[in-house]
Parts: sequence; structure tokens; C-alpha cells
Amino acid sequence: MKLTIHIKAPENEPLLVTINGQTQTSDTMNRTLCFDLPAGEHTVEFRQALSKSNFTPLHIILFLIFMLPLGILRSLLMADDVKWWKSPLAYCLKVQSVIRLEQDTELAFAFGRPQYSQTQKAWQMPSCQLQARRPSPRLPSPESSSPELPFTVEYLPNPQGVQNAWTRYLSSLLAVFSVAAALMGWLLWVAVQNGVWLAAAVCGGVIIALLLVLLYLIIGSRKKLRELLIPLAHKK
Repeated sequence: MKLTIHIKAPENEPLLVTINGQTQTSDTMNRTLCFDLPAGEHTVEFRQALSKSNFTPLHIILFLIFMLPLGILRSLLMADDVKWWKSPLAYCLKVQSVIRLEQDTELAFAFGRPQYSQTQKAWQMPSCQLQARRPSPRLPSPESSSPELPFTVEYLPNPQGVQNAWTRYLSSLLAVFSVAAALMGWLLWVAVQNGVWLAAAVCGGVIIALLLVLLYLIIGSRKKLRELLIPLAHKK
């Protein structure tokens, strides 16, 4: 029998689905999974994998190589990552449900991302929903086309996901700063070569101001990172 699972998920958010030892991955390119299963009861598990660090030597080398092009691209696109802390993957879902298969069945699973409440200084858990499309594997009556199925849910703290979001923000910040610093450095060099000392002083002052702004943003984001990690550390 065929079990088809339609998944509605946040953008770029993968999900692992396991049934009888078979594991398939749903990603942005594939939000419909199919399993061939015998008749009877089966435990379906939906889970998000805990994040791995994106701060590795390879990532650092690639960032240093492509820092200037990345900074130019982000400047042209006017990419804004200042709200990086609002919805990183702070918690991973682990959802289980038992279904009975008597014929080909379709399920629909939807989930969201955790949100950080600035006023409450706490994380709001992501919502999730599991429904059976007709024909239902649980309800013999076909009167309801999308009955909700019971499930258990566990929220697994994922501090690395928050740290990765901060690292991406920091990389974007440094890339944009490198472009501005390179431009002002070139103008400073031209001014010095031509003996235009007033322009050289202005360019030097701008570089120092940019550096102070960069340090201010890094320190502020680091404080926000610690604030976000505190509830995760206290989660049992």
C-alpha cells in the first residue's frame, strides 16, 4: 500500500520522515514523500535534524576568498539581516503518530518555526498539524475530508541553530564592511599619492567611523545571542 505525505514547511527547512526504518528527507525541492508499506499499524516520525556548526576552517577560508564579492552582492541587493534573531531554528520538532493502513492513504503535515518574543524574553514553540486526507486511515466515516490525527510532539533545544544564524549575520556584516573599507582605503591611497591631505584625513576618519560602527554592531549582536541562548540552556 502507498502512503503519501504532503509537507508544508518554512522555506529552506528540511524535514526527516521515518517509517519502519525507512527515512526520507523533504526539502524545498521535494515536499511530497511516498512510502510503500504493508497493511496494519505504523509509527510515523517527523523530525528536524539538530544543526551542525557552520563555523569551520573550510567555511572561514571560503568566506575570506569571496568576502568582497559577497559584500558587493549584499550591498546591491540591500540585504537586511538585522532581525536575524527573530526566528532562527532554536528548537527542533520531533513528532510521532500511529496510523492504521487499510488502503492507499494521504497525510498532510504542516509545521512552523519557533519565534522569539522580545517582550517576554522567551521562545514561542513552533506549531504543527497532522491531517489525514480522504480516505482516512483512522476514521471509517468519509464525512470529514481532512480529519486531524493525534500525535505526540517533543521540542528539542537547538542552540547551534541560533549560533549559526548569528554567524551568518556576522559574515554578512563583515562582508559589507570590507567593501566600504576597501573603497575608502583606495580613496585614501589616491589622496595621499596626490598630496590632497584634507581628503586623506576625511577618508581616514570615515574608515575609523566605520570600524567603530562595526564594533558596536558586533557587540550588540553578541549580547542578543547570549539573551537568546539563556532560555535554551534552562530548557529541560
